[in-house]
Amino acid sequence: MTDPHNDLRSEHTETRRNAVVALRDVPQETAMELVMLGLGDRDWRVRKEAVWVTAELYRKAQRSESASPATDASRRTFADTLLNQLIDALCQSDNVGLRNSALEALTHVGPDASAQLIAAIGEVPPAARKFVIEALGAAGGSQAAQILSQAAEGSDPNSAASALEALTRLGGPVAESTLRKKLAAPDPFQRMAALDGLARLDAVVPWQELVPLLHDRLLHRAALRVLSGSGSPKAVDPLVQALDEGSPSLSASAASGVARLVRANPKTIDAFSIRLANMKPSSRESLRTLLHGSSERARQEAALLLTLARDLHSLQGIVRVAAEGIILPSALIALARWGVDAIAPLLDLFDNHDSMRVRAHALELAADIAAQNADHTRAIDQVRQRLRRALSSENPELQLSGARGLTIWAQPEDAKPLVDLCRNTNDAITRASAEALCALARTAQESVAESLVGITLKGTAGAALANVFAEVGGDTALEQLQAGLADEDPAVRKSCLDALARIGAERAAEIIGFALADEDVDVRTSAARALGQLRDSAGRPVGGPRLLLALQSDTPAVQAAAARALGQTGDASAAEPLRELVRNPYGGVAVAALEALRQLRDPVLDAVLVEALGHADEEVVKESLRAIASSNDVRAVARLAVGLEHGAWHVRALAAQLLGIRREDAARNVLLERDRVEVDHMVQAAIRAALEQEL
Repeated sequence: MTDPHNDLRSEHTETRRNAVVALRDVPQETAMELVMLGLGDRDWRVRKEAVWVTAELYRKAQRSESASPATDASRRTFADTLLNQLIDALCQSDNVGLRNSALEALTHVGPDASAQLIAAIGEVPPAARKFVIEALGAAGGSQAAQILSQAAEGSDPNSAASALEALTRLGGPVAESTLRKKLAAPDPFQRMAALDGLARLDAVVPWQELVPLLHDRLLHRAALRVLSGSGSPKAVDPLVQALDEGSPSLSASAASGVARLVRANPKTIDAFSIRLANMKPSSRESLRTLLHGSSERARQEAALLLTLARDLHSLQGIVRVAAEGIILPSALIALARWGVDAIAPLLDLFDNHDSMRVRAHALELAADIAAQNADHTRAIDQVRQRLRRALSSENPELQLSGARGLTIWAQPEDAKPLVDLCRNTNDAITRASAEALCALARTAQESVAESLVGITLKGTAGAALANVFAEVGGDTALEQLQAGLADEDPAVRKSCLDALARIGAERAAEIIGFALADEDVDVRTSAARALGQLRDSAGRPVGGPRLLLALQSDTPAVQAAAARALGQTGDASAAEPLRELVRNPYGGVAVAALEALRQLRDPVLDAVLVEALGHADEEVVKESLRAIASSNDVRAVARLAVGLEHGAWHVRALAAQLLGIRREDAARNVLLERDRVEVDHMVQAAIRAALEQEL
């Protein structure tokens, strides 16, 4: 057996790391001395391992102390002694690695360390106090915020600065209140720290508290950041003024502030549009430069501001940002506010720009804006003309934009070209064309039906057009979809099944039922799902009898799909076979059966859930625990407690989480009892989180 003392002084990093791991199994007193060596090791990997071992030693000692007689003083004091050692390590100045590791270990200990950290603040040397304050902010605890607030008001500037940073990390009402008070501090660095903390906390600070800071050149930029996060319309004027001040860095901050304010309060878009329309030419030119720069974020924000300003000269750059997929949603909203005035310049870009991608996006944007201005018939006619030109082009990007636009603007004469385009080798174009046909079928069913004459459902086009046939409906559609179920491509067969489910009726159920014998497992599962969705003209489910037969499949995936589909039908007669299916050794099948029984509100579900707690598959046990937790049964806590005894850590963690949600004394007692014996750190964390939720 190796000597941990010697191993921790080895020249080999891995030897030292393994020695630290082994400290979990040595006597407490020896472990405490040696783990401190690990925390101060010269290699970060050893220190990181020592942090985890330290936290585990502390938790193990805590559990032992809770279970030990009061006379067992050595066990009672080990946890406190370990915390004191960590605080001493935090305050020493010879080994920075040891100090950082001690801070991380105290963070893992969490609120349990707060009492000793609070006591240490008044006892340690002033130079070390800031590290204790930082640790308290990381550990937290019920009194941490109040103590940190007091430290922030102290005379030592280093401790006060650390307290403000710790409060920012901690968050909460006390932290925000203290930071807001510091906005009026005489020390500009404290005001800056407070502003930075409030910005990081996304705190909403009243306008009147920020106004004095807007005139301080040192604090102006940080104040704008907090102000823009408030969502207040009063922030519009200061942000626009900052844009016009001529400082590149301040303008960049103001641009970010505009984006943040618009995100927080979309109603400010109109106010910005009015103010930015009168922006200085130099500011406008600076934004145009950013629009064509290399920084993605700067380009996004410049595109937003120039769109708000309705800068026609920048439209090409704005569309390029959209074409690259990085435009902010608020910029698209702002562009839509241009109304019909945007359509002609966008169509001009489509007609004349060199980039096919820019042309395609310009056309789509024009089509979308036209949809919001449907009374402008001339503009709409121009959009339709360009969409048809794009549809008939040889360029895939233009074809795709044409098909997408015609989803809104297609007319009966567009049906045939769209059907032809469905045969395109580009899947995206095929899908977009089919979606446009589905939309057109709702207003011009006969024209779409005529365009489908002679079409058979094969390949990618067949998969896309199946939904179009469903939209058209009728006997012809049923026949074509039934024929599509014989296609060699499983994707076509699956699409036909989904389409048949949309058509509904008993005849469709009969056709779908045959697909339960398909050679492809995915097709059979799709058939089961389709039968669950199928309804007759009165809205009654018609797939139940065939789904009951599908439960007897020798394929677990089909059984699971059939079980879930039966839950959708609401057929109470399915309850008995579903109960039997809960015993299925395949976890996916049993989980599906449980879900279906919950949907059916099976009257004996409670008994089934209790039995499922003993299932060999962990996912079945977890599904049962979730179902038990959602019930109002008085025995729920006792049943959830069974999950705390399960062999899998993630099952125990889920049981702890569900017990915490119940907020009952009985649940808390169960969690406390388990906390004394639990050894897995993930489960321990779940138990503690649940207990905190109980408070």
